[in-house]
Amino acid sequence: MKRANFKKLILLAGMIMVGIAIFMLPVFGFTADEYFEFASSKYLKGDIKGSIQDVNQALKINPKHAGALELKALLEEEGALTIEEEKPKEVTPAPAPAPTVIVTPAAPAPKKAAEGIEDAHAYFVRGEEYFKAGLYDKAEEHFMKVLSIIPGHAETQDYLNQIAQQRIAGPVKIPGPQREQYFRLLLIIFVIIAVLAFLVFVVLKFINRFWHGHHTYCIECKTRNSRDAEFCKKCGSRLRLVEMTDAQKAWFGKFHWQKNPFTLNIIPETLAGHKNDIGLLIEKLSTLSGHVLILGELGTGKTTLLQWLERKLKSHFETIYVIRPPRRPDELIDLMSATISKKTSLTRKYSIYEFQDLCKNYKRDILLLLDEAHEFYEEFEKFLRTLSDLPNVYLILAGLPQSREKLKRELPALFDRLVDTLLLGSLTREETQELIVKRITHAGGTGAGPFTVAAVDMVYELSGGVPRAILKICDWTVTRAVRSNAAIIDEPNVSAYADEVPELKVKAKEEPKESSKPETAG
Repeated sequence: MKRANFKKLILLAGMIMVGIAIFMLPVFGFTADEYFEFASSKYLKGDIKGSIQDVNQALKINPKHAGALELKALLEEEGALTIEEEKPKEVTPAPAPAPTVIVTPAAPAPKKAAEGIEDAHAYFVRGEEYFKAGLYDKAEEHFMKVLSIIPGHAETQDYLNQIAQQRIAGPVKIPGPQREQYFRLLLIIFVIIAVLAFLVFVVLKFINRFWHGHHTYCIECKTRNSRDAEFCKKCGSRLRLVEMTDAQKAWFGKFHWQKNPFTLNIIPETLAGHKNDIGLLIEKLSTLSGHVLILGELGTGKTTLLQWLERKLKSHFETIYVIRPPRRPDELIDLMSATISKKTSLTRKYSIYEFQDLCKNYKRDILLLLDEAHEFYEEFEKFLRTLSDLPNVYLILAGLPQSREKLKRELPALFDRLVDTLLLGSLTREETQELIVKRITHAGGTGAGPFTVAAVDMVYELSGGVPRAILKICDWTVTRAVRSNAAIIDEPNVSAYADEVPELKVKAKEEPKESSKPETAG
């Protein structure tokens, strides 16, 4: 899943969780039965005011609740407090005066219901005391009397159930808060977690934006680079994507190019030439002969060759490309162990000795491709010497021509472990055209067009067959062709490079060839 989609999914999940929590808040309200139980308990404990409030709530939810109506009648009969709101009395005309009659008041009616409630309260209190004292038989006797007066009283029934469980399985704790309180507590926890998750997401989003604001990530190899970097420090790809102008789009479209083919980005798929060197390398690696040193001047394609080998040999080796010697050997240990850990499910730091065991026990051969060999230092060389002694680790080093003498003079132990040294030379005329064609094909075009045969000849002559120089000359020429909207690129277009870039120190052809009609290379 892409990172952006994952972030959207997390945000959506957080919003859904908060929404569910909000809509579920009113779900866990008390029922009429529960309010009736609260009212009964409060009445038995003498909390008449609380009992009246709860019985009113029960009747508000269910006006026909039998128990609540009965308790309401008892409270009204007892005269504790008027539960219903007083209704306005209708005004009736005063009756005509009647003869005075002396009436003897009747005796007040017995309050049997009220007395029964009081008895139940007394029995309940005594039953609780016996229960807490562990006198379950006497407690049961009193609780049964409560039920005979108020059938189905919830708290009394709970105590009787506990007494029964006590006799079967031992002590039972008095029940805690009602289940609704647990529901409310769980709901509050759920809401808090949802809100915290949302806040964490927002904070991480801010941190991510801040972090990416100071770094740039390579699209090709995902390596983190500084914000101002133009090329990736690992693979050399261009980091800043510059939108093509309308003129470039129109001119590139004539040849079906999707981009400029001649940027200095490292594109291993466009490796050209060096067939003999590559064949020798493959032979050495196939026979597991040992370690190899590749030498070459600047721009001759050493890095491109290493990255090409990294991709080409993945099916035979665990290939690891290192752009330059790390500042500390530990960094290389971390890189290699991280690569191997993906296969062995190990994710911890290793000492040099543990790392040796890890490599020895690894089932595949490991091919370490090290660039910039001329920058090796003694401490790093010692680590490489240890690696080179392992039976399943093979090294391919690449550097400038002086690397060989430096290794021989300063790092003789590592130099002695090399079985061969290859020198990358310049490309031939045919290999120069091969590079141009591969670059154009990679950009979406075909053949060498718009370069003519004479233009390719001039590119080869000016560049001396050095791959980087070939790309720079072609890029310069294409840029001018776009400006002038040229249909083809011929020899004069290329030779103009020598006049405008004198620091290359190359000479253009003294006598340009005469050609009646330019022929397109390909």
